[in-house]
Amino acid sequence: MTGRSDFERKVKSRMFNVGNLLDMISNFTGIKRADDMFDTDENRRYSQSQGEIISFMDMDLSHLIRSYRKFVNESHHSDKTQYNKGWEDAMKHIARYTVQQTEDENE
Repeated sequence: MTGRSDFERKVKSRMFNVGNLLDMISNFTGIKRADDMFDTDENRRYSQSQGEIISFMDMDLSHLIRSYRKFVNESHHSDKTQYNKGWEDAMKHIARYTVQQTEDENE
C-alpha cells in the first residue's frame, strides 16, 4: 500500500490521460496536435466497464492500448472464416504443386 488516497490516484491518472500526453508531446516538440486528435465523435467508444460512451482522450494510455488490443482481437475473430479459407486454399495449392512435382519426377 503506497498510502495514496483515491483522490490522489484519480488526479495522477488524469494527468497522464491520452489528451494530456498529446498536449505534453506537442509542448515538448513544438508541433501542433493533429486536428483529428481531439475529443470528437470519431474518438469515442462504448466502455463496458463504465457503461457509457467515453473519449479516447480521457483514457489512461494503458487503457487505450487494451481497448485497441481488444478491438484487434475481435476483428480477427470476425474474419476467422475468411482467414481459414485463405489457408485452406494455400494448402490445397501446395498439395497440388507437390503432387505435380512428384509425378513429374516419376516420369
